[in-house]
Amino acid sequence: LTAALADPDQSVADLPLLSDAERELVLTDWNSAELSISDTTTVHARFEEQVRRTPDAPAVDFGGVRLTYAELNVRANRVAHRLRELGAGPGTVVGVCVPNSADLLTGVLGVLKSGAAYVPLDPANPAPRQALILADAGVPFVLVTGESTVDTKSLALDDPAEWSAAATEDPEPAAGPDDVAYVIYTSGSTGRPKGVEVEHRAVDMYLAWAREAYPGLAGRALLHTSASFDLTVTTLLGTLTAGGAVVDGGRPTFVKATPTHLAVLADELFPTGELVLGGEALTAETVQPWRERHPGTLVVNEYGPTEAT
Repeated sequence: LTAALADPDQSVADLPLLSDAERELVLTDWNSAELSISDTTTVHARFEEQVRRTPDAPAVDFGGVRLTYAELNVRANRVAHRLRELGAGPGTVVGVCVPNSADLLTGVLGVLKSGAAYVPLDPANPAPRQALILADAGVPFVLVTGESTVDTKSLALDDPAEWSAAATEDPEPAAGPDDVAYVIYTSGSTGRPKGVEVEHRAVDMYLAWAREAYPGLAGRALLHTSASFDLTVTTLLGTLTAGGAVVDGGRPTFVKATPTHLAVLADELFPTGELVLGGEALTAETVQPWRERHPGTLVVNEYGPTEAT
């Protein structure tokens, strides 16, 4: 109305819907793309920095297994050194087909420390999908637990004999910010699953933003979605570079899920800090009952952790 009164002869189609102040608010204040970060590095280097800061802090409390940052680092280092002996490094991709557990974190960090990229596979997925991904990514071996269902050479994370002789110190850096950190495959709902390579530099920038936007990552982050789902990256790597603990129960401070997951989330698992929802359309009807019961929790609708990196 203000614009129409200022210029009555202007076409309705050309009338601005926002004032100059409102336009500045939407385009600039609410849409800042700048993030101050000294130097981008690899994701595992950020984790190692956290290990040095808080070696005795809890990093994992999952399935009855509790590990400090120092203990998790030693486990991951053993995996990294063993993988390097087998030829892993920049330019190679190692599969991680492990259910949510302390072993999953060990495997992911171990692959990253070796210099290779990891490709997460959901053990619950059909064998043909796993085989397609392994072949497409050119995976030489896969980290597993228990009985392996994959045809590719597998290394059992829960077999002490496989790792007991490996070194425990941090391996010399092999990968850099421009190397691939992980490969995420699409669902394949519209055809053949497609792999997306995500570089360390991009992940590092995303996680720096996430740590600033979601303080709850420094507390207790609930891991309940498959590692093959891109939204899980925030819970896994965001938490372990923020000084928090990845957990499977207790009152969490951070939860990232889809609206469908929200429908079955137990009330005692609702976070006290941030609830991040994405992957599907989010309606007010879905989230309103939770907001009424937990008014202190910040609810965020986030999309595109793969596309944005």
